[in-house]
Amino acid sequence: MKIMELDLPYLEKIEGLIKEVSRSFGLDPAIVAAVVSRESGVGRLLGQNGCPPDTGDGGHGRGLMQIDDRWHRAFLSIGELWRNPAANLAYGAYLLHRNLEIVSKRRPGIPAGPRLHVALAGYNCGLSRAFRALRKGLSPDHYTSGGDYGADVLQRADWLRARGW
Repeated sequence: MKIMELDLPYLEKIEGLIKEVSRSFGLDPAIVAAVVSRESGVGRLLGQNGCPPDTGDGGHGRGLMQIDDRWHRAFLSIGELWRNPAANLAYGAYLLHRNLEIVSKRRPGIPAGPRLHVALAGYNCGLSRAFRALRKGLSPDHYTSGGDYGADVLQRADWLRARGW
C-alpha cells in the first residue's frame, strides 16, 4: 500500500508509544497504528486545507487519533492535553477498546474479526450508525467516511503485521 509506505517512517518514530498504549488497552498495536495512519497520516496530514495546526476534519479532529471536538468535549477541555501524542493515542485507544466492549455486549454472536470491524467503523461514524448499517444488512462501514473506514484500517493493519508489527 503506497499510503502505508509514506506513513511507515512516521509510525516507526512513535512505535514504542503505540505499542505501550495498545498493551494497556489490550489492543493489537498494528490496529492502533493503522487508525493513526488513516486518521491523520501519523500527523503529516494535520493542519492542511485551512485547518489550525494539529487538527483535521475542518478543525474538528484533534491530534494523531483525530479526537472530535463535537463528541469528546470533556477530554478536549483539559487544556492542550490533546496535543500530547501519548495522551491523544491513549484516549483514542480507550475509545476503540470501549467500542469493542459495547459491540461484544450488544452483539455477542459476532465473531472477533467482524466485531473489530464494527468497532472500527464506530470509531469513525459512531457505533449507533455502525449498528444501524448492520440492522439494514449493510456493511458496518456504510456510514463511515469513504464508506470503507473499518475495512481500510484492517488492510493497513495487515500490511503493518507483514512488516513485523
